[in-house]
Amino acid sequence: MIDNFDKKIMKLAQKEADRTPKLPQNFDEHIENILSGLPNGKKRRFAWKKAIILAAALAATLSVTVTAAVNYVRKRMEAMNEAERSSHFQASLNTAPADFYSRELNDTEKKKMEELNEKYYNEGVFPEGTLKRIEAASEYDGNGVAFLASRGTFFLPEKELNDEEILQIIDFREKREFSIHEAESKAAAGDLDGSAYNAIYEPVQIELTAQDQVINYSGEMRIDAAAAFGNTLYIGERSNKANGSQACLYQLELGSDKPVQIEVQVPDGMDISMMTCDGKGNLCLLLTQSENGSFENVRSCLWKLSPEGEELEKADINQISGTKMPYQAIAADKDGRIYLAEWKGAKKSQRILVLNEDCTLAGSITCDDGDVRGLGRARNGEVYGVLMAGHEWIPTIVGFDIQNFTIDEKYSNVLPDDVGAFDTMGAGTNSDLLIWGPYGIYTYNIGDQKAVATRAQYELPDGAAMCFTPGSRALFISNNYTVKDGIMDFDNYSLEKIYLMKAE
Repeated sequence: MIDNFDKKIMKLAQKEADRTPKLPQNFDEHIENILSGLPNGKKRRFAWKKAIILAAALAATLSVTVTAAVNYVRKRMEAMNEAERSSHFQASLNTAPADFYSRELNDTEKKKMEELNEKYYNEGVFPEGTLKRIEAASEYDGNGVAFLASRGTFFLPEKELNDEEILQIIDFREKREFSIHEAESKAAAGDLDGSAYNAIYEPVQIELTAQDQVINYSGEMRIDAAAAFGNTLYIGERSNKANGSQACLYQLELGSDKPVQIEVQVPDGMDISMMTCDGKGNLCLLLTQSENGSFENVRSCLWKLSPEGEELEKADINQISGTKMPYQAIAADKDGRIYLAEWKGAKKSQRILVLNEDCTLAGSITCDDGDVRGLGRARNGEVYGVLMAGHEWIPTIVGFDIQNFTIDEKYSNVLPDDVGAFDTMGAGTNSDLLIWGPYGIYTYNIGDQKAVATRAQYELPDGAAMCFTPGSRALFISNNYTVKDGIMDFDNYSLEKIYLMKAE
């Protein structure tokens, strides 16, 4: 499961904020510049890592300047040589958006973690050794604690963790956070070569199972959105300002490596930001254009196409909704109704627009207590969502009453509440829902007390676009990016591989 330590850092940082030296003025901006180059899917996954990096750096500043109690830690951190600091820094850039455990900690281990964390900071109780670093999940032999940097995962033995193993985890995190702070402070001052950030963009090597499939493809396609129906994959290619090309739509039969362009003329300047298939196989495209780069001034329209690419309906979403807000999730039910979840602004409630089969407005559902990040059609043909509820952002599976346009079903405490947002959903073969989030893939049957984890995050690729396909497979499309001087060239990337991963 995800590591709760990051939450503790944030609380510590907030508590000590008044006594804390300020970080470099452009520190936050520097982190944003690093993250801004990531493609949509990865940017979303790294967005909350930014908060963790900032809080970690703040905590590292605290640990070396604020209280005498943590002088133990300060001396230990300063004792690291340059090679060790560099190693920890590079490991932080290679990780997933947060830290995860290969299995859930039991109550005794959680209590020990809290107790030993206090002793680490306040009494200088340190481990005698260091945890192992592995390059692939298959290298873990089940003994001791090991860290797989590329997937941000601590591998734990099945037996209960002892004090030494827990201290090794705490020590590793503190050294990594200190190294992040050191490197970012140097970067903000212009003393760190930008190439140090290249590790963020290095492709992760995935260990495939016999039920997984990879489609290799070499071409110039730049993918941002995908949807599937039957054995057909639809992929949306992003426009390219560098060469003046417009966004395009392609069709690919699963198993083939030759996408066929569908003759659809996307308006100049617009991109296919999201897509889904309804229960009849029709393709629904959300086309968007951010005017003057504003996140709250977005032009949006919806197109519905037949499986053959014939235009069925078009709708001006700005006119229908009365706003120019962006949208963050799309789904369609068995009857062809389309659901669009607005991006939730800081000072307003979120709305979910429900469109009829002809793309006229049926009504809207208001979400007062949270933010619906994922929408998907379940096995019964109805659309469900994952509501990140309240200030604690607790993931809750919700159903919708389209007669009264309300949320009429809520299933709380069925998903882990410490792993960030779940933002992709679909129907399973043997389960009602497949749900994907930062920790991996879960299956869920409506009414059950718990969702079941089926594929861990470290087993899955980082896809620029992802969707579920019939047959309970998760489809990830990975792009190959060019990096120059440590900065991703966002206008120079192409489709590299298509992964079909067994989801249940």
